[in-house]
Amino acid sequence: MIERLYRAYFTEQRSLFDAGSLVDLAAEAGLDRDDAAATLDDNRYAEAVREDIEIARQLGVNGVPFFVIDDRFGVSGAQSPDVFLEALQQNRIAGAGLDVFADEPRVPEALLGLDNVVLTPHAGSGTQATRDALGQFVVDNLAAFFAGRPLVSPVQIG
Repeated sequence: MIERLYRAYFTEQRSLFDAGSLVDLAAEAGLDRDDAAATLDDNRYAEAVREDIEIARQLGVNGVPFFVIDDRFGVSGAQSPDVFLEALQQNRIAGAGLDVFADEPRVPEALLGLDNVVLTPHAGSGTQATRDALGQFVVDNLAAFFAGRPLVSPVQIG
């Protein structure tokens, strides 16, 4: 479902704020249309969302990115890898699974000796659906560019 929402929003410019659109997207993703509509109509998960919002307030969430560590404390904003390395070295973070590094494919030497870190190759976009969606972004951006329309996902440099 999440991949369908991403494609709808970023590639197709469809609304994710309209109940009818969400029900259609849920059905397109293989979910039961009537159950999706009922879930939205009766606010089935509203209390769980309110609880998540309260937890976020307690942690001090005020923007993105925001990292929640050990369900106890949060780090706001983009942080240098050194901030997390130091927290791992001092066991302020119990452990981490990492697959993205600033200077890929080189992994920082300091991470290699830590017992509380699992390192894997960069696999974040390793599903076929994700790769297909990324390819569609390229096609959609090229089509928009050559048609003189705003780009779907422009890159700001500088």
